[in-house]
Amino acid sequence: MKLTFNSAEMYKALSNVSHALVSKPIVPIHKCFLFEGAWGKTFVTASDGDSTLTLRVPVREEWSGKFCINAARTLEILKQLEDEDVELEIQKLEEDYSKIVGKYNNGSFEMSGENANDYPLVEHGEWPTTIHIYNAPKLIEAVSTVFPFVANEELHKVLSGVFFDFTEENIDIVGTNSKVLGRVVLEEATSTPVKMILPRRASDILRKVFAHEEDILITTDGKLVRFESETASLEARLIDGNYPNYKRIFAEPKHTAEIEREPFIYGLKRISAFAEVECKAVKLNFQNEKVKIVCESVFESNSGTETVPCLYNEEETSLCLRYDHLLEVLKQIRSDEVSVGILGRFTPVLLAPVAYQKMHVAFLLTQVASQQ
Repeated sequence: MKLTFNSAEMYKALSNVSHALVSKPIVPIHKCFLFEGAWGKTFVTASDGDSTLTLRVPVREEWSGKFCINAARTLEILKQLEDEDVELEIQKLEEDYSKIVGKYNNGSFEMSGENANDYPLVEHGEWPTTIHIYNAPKLIEAVSTVFPFVANEELHKVLSGVFFDFTEENIDIVGTNSKVLGRVVLEEATSTPVKMILPRRASDILRKVFAHEEDILITTDGKLVRFESETASLEARLIDGNYPNYKRIFAEPKHTAEIEREPFIYGLKRISAFAEVECKAVKLNFQNEKVKIVCESVFESNSGTETVPCLYNEEETSLCLRYDHLLEVLKQIRSDEVSVGILGRFTPVLLAPVAYQKMHVAFLLTQVASQQ
């Protein structure tokens, strides 16, 4: 059995598949790529046991069968070859062992292959719920927007994933670490209401691999989910639990300010150099047509102040936030101006883009105790 392909094209494809690999898998064979030939196409699978990613890869021959090959070693040799034609010959030596011989322009290599029948895949029954997303780029952009705020810890299990709420009116996508909450509402109706929590790692694979797909078919049985496009398939275990009722903390702001995003970011970056290392607090003092950014390190007797113009004509008020959280939120807001909604002195602060029509985006940031 022989396969021929271009090394650069295969390296690009396998690099995408490798997003599902982990450095120390529980099952040793998960260090391998699973190659399968069927229906005149070639598919490569990688898995960590909880998430399984399959992509169609460019091979010139039509073939049927399957074999496993070490992922790290395969990626390394293809990376070094850069852009050459490669021929792989899979020689079956024993039931559980094969030899894989590779040939290219002026050289060759040999690798051992493992028994593809030993490669464990996620078992599932029927998929009772199906959702067709016709604007996949918008969905992936929404996941990428809230992803930085997904908790990366085991203590709050339900927060360590992206929450999807498919309704007959829209799609709600949420991520939070209890300090910052990101929410994106897509105006796309779905025929079947579904709520699910996709683990952080699977969400990361989804946003990286499916970024350029036109449409995605989502199927789930409540415990597992599969995202499928024309060239890729991702299956993952869902997080079991009830996501917090985040909608109740969204309220109409008492005061609203509008600030140009880039001057606000640059001002924050400059003044944050004077903040306390531990608490990272920055004070925002909203006055007539301006916001004063203040950081002070009490123990080191350092302080910095910068004033940025803004659209604000209400009573003077102050907020205290962590500057690193604020900068990360501003990074995710894709508009020239930012709306800052002030709910109260010690209540969360609402940030949203101004005049960004592709989707409804909002962030809630928890205030911190002022050190000044």
